[in-house]
Amino acid sequence: MQKRQIVLPSAFIRSNFMPLLLAFFLSLITAGCAYKDIDKRAFVMSIGVDPAPEKESEAEDDRRDQDVYEVTLKVAIPTSDIKSGENLFVLFSATGKTIAEAIQKVMPMIEGNLDFSHTKIIFFSKSLAEDVKLRDLIDWFIRMETIQDIALVALAEPTAKDVLSLSPPTERLPANSLFTALDGSGTTAPTIAHSPLIDVYRRLYEPGLDPSLPIVQTVGKKNYKITRAALFDKERLKLILDPEETEWFNFLAGSTSNVTLGDVPKGYFFHVDPNRASSRFTLRQTPQGKLTIVWHLVLNGSIDERQGKPVSDKEKISAEVRRLAEQKTRDLTEKLLQHRLDPLGFGFEYRTRKPHKKDFAAFQKMYPQLQVSVETRTVIYETGNLIR
Repeated sequence: MQKRQIVLPSAFIRSNFMPLLLAFFLSLITAGCAYKDIDKRAFVMSIGVDPAPEKESEAEDDRRDQDVYEVTLKVAIPTSDIKSGENLFVLFSATGKTIAEAIQKVMPMIEGNLDFSHTKIIFFSKSLAEDVKLRDLIDWFIRMETIQDIALVALAEPTAKDVLSLSPPTERLPANSLFTALDGSGTTAPTIAHSPLIDVYRRLYEPGLDPSLPIVQTVGKKNYKITRAALFDKERLKLILDPEETEWFNFLAGSTSNVTLGDVPKGYFFHVDPNRASSRFTLRQTPQGKLTIVWHLVLNGSIDERQGKPVSDKEKISAEVRRLAEQKTRDLTEKLLQHRLDPLGFGFEYRTRKPHKKDFAAFQKMYPQLQVSVETRTVIYETGNLIR
């Protein structure tokens, strides 16, 4: 019996095997590896941006050609033995008319390839945020695919370079102390709120939402404190809150429930820690078309400290807590309205009801005249164990 041979037409061979052959030869041409070994990388842990130092020059052309930014990179030095207080890093700084140009100038200063995949924090000096648009400052960081969107953004005082130079005694990894404080995984201080890069970008372009950033201030050569917040409009820094306002702002924004109230009732000092606290707001509109911001606060907590004559009347204490909470909420909200700042999202809430641009434009005109009302529910369930 003869075996039958199957003969494939040449057209079939060309249509099926030619693409495979082409792919094979292309793989030979483009063969290679873009991966760089760890010992050939320079891991950038944090970045700081300051105004470039002014050069003394009387010529107008020279002043026009001066650099705008000074960019500082905090690069970690790998070590096999990690010890507390011995974190190793190097700072590299360069100036440029743009942030990208300054970073390009840093590259010849270090033998490794700059790796931004571990960049955790981005600092802008407070003075720079007052003069330059925030959109321009974060533009390069948003476009860089190697920088994570969850990288934290903060302002630095006096300069970003000074903050990057800090090396707290308890820090084991470069920039880890500030990152742990700012991302909320460490301290629960009520004056600290985290601002991821993607959230800052969103608030710059989302109508009805404005950005807010924490301010990191150096204390001596090794320590820092974060007690204030910076509020922006869609362009620049407009308002800085003091520590007391910052704490209450973070509570209203939902960033913390660990708030304190002193001088409750008047003439005495009580440290109230509402460990089950919450805040939210609604917009109410009258038949005449007037809008009112109504805050709904829930403060359930205990008295952590008492100084002076003991007061055991829980109802009296609760009444004073409500009075003080309502006053702080009303004062802070009215301050935001007067400065036409909306970091709490009043306009965003209004747009969910009336999404048309015409309606939102009318809302922006009436924004400073909005009324504020506060409804508070308070439960003091513990007045302390010691009686004296």
